[in-house]
Amino acid sequence: MMKKGYTFLFMLCYICTSIVMTAQEDVNISTGVFFEGEPYLKVNPENPNHLVVAWMGYVNASQNLKIKVRTSFDGGITWSPITQIENANPNYTSADPSIAFHPSGDVLIAFIDWTGTDADVLLGGIYYSRSLDGGLTFGSPVEVLNLDVMPDQKIIDRPWMVIDRSNTNTAGNIYITSMNAKDAAPEYHPFISTSTDNGNSFSLATIDGENWLSGDFVTSPMPTPTVQNNGVLHVIYPSLVFSQNTMAQYILASSSDGGTTFNYQSVFASNESASNNDPLPKKGYLLQKDPSDNNHIAFFFPSNVNDDLDIYFTETFDAGANWSNPTRINDDPIANDRLQDLVWADFNETGDLIVTWRDRRNAPESGYETASEIWAAYRPNGSNTFESNFQITDETVAYNEVLALAGNDFMSVQLVDQIVHTTWGDTRTGTLKIWYQRSDTEGNLLSLDDIANKQESQFVFPNPANTHVTIHIENWTELTVYSLDGKKIELIKNNTQGIDNVINIAHLKKATYLFEIKTSSGKYQQKVIKL
Repeated sequence: MMKKGYTFLFMLCYICTSIVMTAQEDVNISTGVFFEGEPYLKVNPENPNHLVVAWMGYVNASQNLKIKVRTSFDGGITWSPITQIENANPNYTSADPSIAFHPSGDVLIAFIDWTGTDADVLLGGIYYSRSLDGGLTFGSPVEVLNLDVMPDQKIIDRPWMVIDRSNTNTAGNIYITSMNAKDAAPEYHPFISTSTDNGNSFSLATIDGENWLSGDFVTSPMPTPTVQNNGVLHVIYPSLVFSQNTMAQYILASSSDGGTTFNYQSVFASNESASNNDPLPKKGYLLQKDPSDNNHIAFFFPSNVNDDLDIYFTETFDAGANWSNPTRINDDPIANDRLQDLVWADFNETGDLIVTWRDRRNAPESGYETASEIWAAYRPNGSNTFESNFQITDETVAYNEVLALAGNDFMSVQLVDQIVHTTWGDTRTGTLKIWYQRSDTEGNLLSLDDIANKQESQFVFPNPANTHVTIHIENWTELTVYSLDGKKIELIKNNTQGIDNVINIAHLKKATYLFEIKTSSGKYQQKVIKL
């Protein structure tokens, strides 16, 4: 229980219908001319260099929204051309993609495909599409759940997908959760569609149960799922039913039999309402597993306990029986009248944790409608505290009115070893676009896509080289050598003047490295081949 108001009013009006300057440059991964939104990023659990990003966007002004996809097989260094998943019906429009890797190696993307909120007759539902080649091409959409099952309740919104990759008898199960869309009629529930036959068929069920209902005050009770490595399915959803609890609460539903039955526990509750009733902030929440500990899961959410929206989390080390006191993650001054939202998080395979969000600590004014950046915090496994927050984006982005609309409710991040892969939407070009950044857990840039945009991209000679190279940049201060999987190999300080400095690389193994040079005017990168 919480003694202070880790606020729940946002759950009752949840709108899920759906940068200090540096020399680093974010990568525009969507590259389109029109609206692009709702990015989702996933890394292949069997191959840390295999990344897939999906988002919703227009191919041209005359077509409906489609799900667009790009894939990287070298850890985010280069990306495939954009591919589109075709609509199930030419009159449908797609939204809200989520990605999961099947144990077979196939890439699955779940999404909404329907006639849209403005249609006179609502048709469509939740679909998924499968890729057999790692995300380069996708098959025709397969229906998961049709609107006609409960047409008035519109139970297709926000289809989060997770797949059981355990060695148990539920291995391979595909779970896709959903909730009531905006303006749906009661009853309101968190829903789950489950496939036990590799996606050939799905069965629908409600996640909440007797004495653990979400209730009709929460009109969009979004469930957020994860599957632990022991096959246990965990889902958190919001609830406000006074006969169950006089306070609003989050409920954890856990299943060890493939979603057939659930056990329930309260995560935490609050009887205080929000002092900030702004409907614009993106107040989504997220449950994530720790792959290194089957009893460890964490829940991330925004809260305005300090009279402005901050990013919090709570965690359990005994599979939900006991939860920690909620902890504030963003480290800007408390109650500084600067709003944070758009939270996402990820554990790597060894239990290290990264959390990202949209941050306004450097904004010129308060509220949602002001300039913002993407920030992050890192906590190594075994630590009780986060390291200092660091900035992901390479610039502060001015507010654009499109951010008040649906279609930009979530960002995404994946932590692989010590590499942070982040994708988000912002409007620096005048329209909403999808951006990607690759950094380490201290915020140092590792992306290679932007080399061609640097003022100097060839500064190491000769290349390839055997024993020595010359650094041809005037008055550089630091040279950092990275492996192409993001590991820091060596840091060399330079206290000399001049434009040409000879560096000994004879001790490096034969490989291709990333050389990053720091100067007073910024950072510059080049791939260098060691013979």
